[in-house]
Amino acid sequence: MSREKYQVAVRFNDLDSLGHVNYAVYLNYLEDALNRIWMKVLSQIHQKFDVRYPGIVTARTEIDYRASAVYNHNLEVEVWVSAIGNTSFTAQYRIVEKKTGSLVAEAKTVQVITIAGEKEKRMPEEIRALLRCFSDG
Repeated sequence: MSREKYQVAVRFNDLDSLGHVNYAVYLNYLEDALNRIWMKVLSQIHQKFDVRYPGIVTARTEIDYRASAVYNHNLEVEVWVSAIGNTSFTAQYRIVEKKTGSLVAEAKTVQVITIAGEKEKRMPEEIRALLRCFSDG
């Protein structure tokens, strides 16, 4: 299994009025980490990312917040594929504060495969095989 790791420095703009990373900003962190996997998949099938038809859409997101992240924290977002279905896959995430190693959040997203903006009837086998490279099962 290959887990991807994405580094992010918490910016002032990421904070809420209490000085913590705003809950919605975590979605951006997850998306950026997942895109590292998805870009590798696309490159292997010789496709370029197209913002009009990205190839996946998020159907579900779950986040469990474990600790607050604040300005100037350096976070590491780890992502891997935990399940592959007929038309979707599930990605799992762990966000830790790098200096202390403390767990900040755990998350899960379900991605639906799309082609030209339409839900795919079945995931192409070549995509399924590439996603397995990032799978823990």
